[in-house]
Amino acid sequence: MMCRSSASFVVVATLVAACASPALSQEAAVEDGPKTLLEEIEDALLKGSIHLDIRLRAEIVEQDELDTAQAYTSRLRMGYGTRPFRGLSFYAEFEDIRSADEDLYNAAGLNNEPDKAVVADPEDTELNQFFARYESEYFEAIAGRQRIILDDARFIGNVGWRQNEQTFDAYTILTEWIPDTRVYYSYVDDVNRIFGPDANLDFESDSHLINASFSGFPFDLEVAAFAYIIDLDNSDINSSDTVGTRASGSQELPNEMWVKYAASYAYQVDGGSNQVDYEASYYFIEATLGAQGLGSLGVGYEVLESDDGAFAFQTPLATLHAFNGWADVFTVTPADGLEDLYFTASTRLPYDVDVQAIYHLFFSEDRSRDFGGEFDAMISKAITEHIGVSGYLAVFHGESGFPNVQKYWLVFELKS
Repeated sequence: MMCRSSASFVVVATLVAACASPALSQEAAVEDGPKTLLEEIEDALLKGSIHLDIRLRAEIVEQDELDTAQAYTSRLRMGYGTRPFRGLSFYAEFEDIRSADEDLYNAAGLNNEPDKAVVADPEDTELNQFFARYESEYFEAIAGRQRIILDDARFIGNVGWRQNEQTFDAYTILTEWIPDTRVYYSYVDDVNRIFGPDANLDFESDSHLINASFSGFPFDLEVAAFAYIIDLDNSDINSSDTVGTRASGSQELPNEMWVKYAASYAYQVDGGSNQVDYEASYYFIEATLGAQGLGSLGVGYEVLESDDGAFAFQTPLATLHAFNGWADVFTVTPADGLEDLYFTASTRLPYDVDVQAIYHLFFSEDRSRDFGGEFDAMISKAITEHIGVSGYLAVFHGESGFPNVQKYWLVFELKS
């Protein structure tokens, strides 16, 4: 369905571009001299930009009652984007994930290694992004396979931590024509999940994503309101209707200090063909205090409520690794809900080496059960503008039946 609808969009967008204001072609004429229509098209197609992204990663996972997993993987991502032709451009990007030895870990159940711990990076090659974009003074429209990240990716994200990122076959329109305001809508036809096309685990979708934000407040305050109507045809249990709001901002303080803050609330009910009748709320608050040249300290509190222990607030399209601990124990919210109280600290060491530490305390939403605690740590160094190395650690101590988990990562990245 994506290819047929994308082709329709391209035809429409081309007709619109042909009728667009001559201002764009006049500007090109001033810059490069008069050009024929054929020359403009040739420049757009042949003078675009190449994008290269290489990530090499070692990931070691130790988990109770499972054999240790060792995943040595590489990701090559290459893309090409044309220059705009009267507002219309195209982008294509391929992604290839390889493993030194896929028998050393459980690739999310896709490689017949059930006794080993999971590292959800199966080998695969796919078309990661492929879309047409039309931009005008008033709006931007995108049709095809695209990356979608809304707000902090707590509800809608690309799962960029995994080697195979999550992308969406979608039709998007957004506008920033009103000052300090951004209005976004996307219809999602398919969710290309991190397991790759060969796994047959993608979500068949009939979903609507709406997000509007206003940033014209003092103190760099931005407020967003959203509605995510998620209907997944082949995963009824993950279908839901969620509405909510989010606020975030920052403020400079005396003595080269600063504070950043964020808060969010959302309400969710079952949606689509979900057979579970439930309702649950989500709320979150975080504050970070920093000092120039020293670092920062922060505290956060996040709750995903449960409906009387039957079912809990879920975020199946989120970048889940960024929340509730890097050990990824809570990528599915427990039926009793989840309460996450966490503390953060970060600083920059000599030679521009960045370090960060986070400690989580996890409980059931009604605090009747202690789920455990987790310590996460990161150290990273940007060698050049395009090359970086980093190391990560996650140690989860489980309670109430949750296993102990330790994860270690060493990452090398090159981006153009």
